[in-house]
Amino acid sequence: MDTLIQDRAGLESADQAHQAGTAVLSELGRLDIASEGRDAAAQLPAGYKEALASEGGSAEPVTKDEFLSRVESALEMDREAAAQVAHAAIATAADAVTPGERVSFVNALPSEISALATWS
Repeated sequence: MDTLIQDRAGLESADQAHQAGTAVLSELGRLDIASEGRDAAAQLPAGYKEALASEGGSAEPVTKDEFLSRVESALEMDREAAAQVAHAAIATAADAVTPGERVSFVNALPSEISALATWS
């Protein structure tokens, strides 16, 4: 996953990609995506698994803009870079799980954020 996130986000190293990817999935894990986040997390490699499976999802709806603001703050980068990293990390996580789990995971995401799960 590190290498794919690195390539997709244009990051300098796999280590930087791992840090960025786990930060994005930690923010995603804070959302109210019920058991789907934990189910998808079970299929991810170490580090990513723990980041996405974090407890304490917010019952409040979160817009894409609010989510990207959280990523921007967590990674201390500008909005454009944060959006690219978020897209790369979420799409890579979605690509890493089985097709059935991918559908459940993407459907559990807030609608504005679910678009980040597809890489084209």
